[in-house]
Amino acid sequence: MKRLVFAVLLILSILIAGCASVAVKDINADPAKYMGKKVSVSGKVLAPMQMGQLSGFTLKADSSSILVSSDMVPKADSEVVVKGTVVKGLFTQHYIFAEDVRVK
Repeated sequence: MKRLVFAVLLILSILIAGCASVAVKDINADPAKYMGKKVSVSGKVLAPMQMGQLSGFTLKADSSSILVSSDMVPKADSEVVVKGTVVKGLFTQHYIFAEDVRVK
């Protein structure tokens, strides 16, 4: 019985997480494939900025980078994991609208 409960809880936690771990370069190579989908990406924070209600940062992973819109703005050079949705931007082709940003 304990095993069954554990298995059910494990499956539920995986389903709730619902974010596929994706490389930034893969999103940049084919943004249409990820548009509107929840993803999890990791990398280093570059160029954090906050201007009024606009805030976010550039996330760099390997040789690729992507803009992240986030209420939480980590310090430059922080290693982070971002969970969010890939969306179409007005000034950029695409970016990640973050739901969760965790500093490693």
